[in-house]
Amino acid sequence: MGEQMDKASAEHRYEDWDKPNAEQDALGAFEPAMTHSFGIDPQDGRPVMFHSQMICDLATVVDIGES
Repeated sequence: MGEQMDKASAEHRYEDWDKPNAEQDALGAFEPAMTHSFGIDPQDGRPVMFHSQMICDLATVVDIGES
């Protein structure tokens, strides 16, 4: 979908950009979360959203570790 959208945009065919964009929007959004399930407080088991910087930092650590 991304390639179709990029090509349509580069060629100024914006009417061809709308369909793949709508299909992509229909897929939803990825929102990574984690849960701490330990503890006696009811709040201990609620999902906590990852901050985007944490994911970038993890990707950096993985890249460094693989090189």
